[in-house]
This record gives sequence, C-alpha cells and structure tokens, in this order.
Amino acid sequence: MAVLGTGIAMGFHLLHDYIPSWLAANPNNVQTSSLAKFLSDLPNVLGLIALAVIAVWATGREKVLVGRELQEEVASGTVTADEYNAIVSPFRRFSALAGALGKGVSTWKLQRRLYVLEVELAFRKHHDTSDRTTPAQLLSPDEYRRKIAETRQALRGTAATEPAS
Repeated sequence: MAVLGTGIAMGFHLLHDYIPSWLAANPNNVQTSSLAKFLSDLPNVLGLIALAVIAVWATGREKVLVGRELQEEVASGTVTADEYNAIVSPFRRFSALAGALGKGVSTWKLQRRLYVLEVELAFRKHHDTSDRTTPAQLLSPDEYRRKIAETRQALRGTAATEPAS
C-alpha cells in the first residue's frame, strides 16, 4: 500500500512539474495559456482532495474500530457511557477537553490521558483479535484497565482540589 501511495504522489509531482511545459504555446514562457495554468494546479487540487478523502476515511474507520472494541468495556464499567460517547465523537471529545481545560491544566492533562488510554485499549483489543502481531509498546488489556481506573481516580481527586477559574 505504501508503494502505491508513493507512486501516486510521484505521479502527481511529475504532472505538476511538466504539464505547463508540455502545454505551453511558447517554449520560453510556460505560463502563456490559461489551460496550462489550470492544468499545472490540477495535481495540487487532486492531491488535496485525495488527502481530505483519506483523512475522512481514517477518522471514520477509527470511530468504528474504537466503538466496536469498547462496547464490552462500557458494559463492564471500565469505560463510562459519557467517556465512550466522547471518544467516538471528535466534536464531543474536543468539547469535553475544552471544558477540562477550563478547570485547569492538570485536569485537562488527566482527561486527555484517560481518553488516550481508552483508545489504546481499543487498539490493543483489536490487535489481539486480528491476525496481526501486537506491537511491543502496547500494554496488556488488564494493564490498560488498571491505568484507566488510576487516571479516573486521579481526575476525580484533581477536580475536587482545583478551584474553577
């Protein structure tokens, strides 16, 4: 897949570099026609569109994967329903983190860490069920559950001691 992506990028770059000179009415001035100007920008526009499509697809794929893998964790109480809803919705997560930042930087850091641990747990569970090898830097699911509980406890303690500003 990486080779295909590299090849496509090289093709866009080649088109971007050579289309103006291929279409120029005057070989000494490559910007003589509006068609040449349009076509010289076309690979950039197509590349940006492709990047946007990949970003939307990857975000949707992550949402599906995390949502599927954390269903069991919500049922067992490792992840709360509010946290689950925030994790699978980028706008809710942003709103929750912005609200945590309003309560102080340490609260924001703990809230962010909680979300990161829950997403990492989902990816660990996905790796365990897929035929891929699990990366060495991932903890066991039980270690993630323990860290989630510790972080949630620290978050409750911080919320109780920090004054709201």
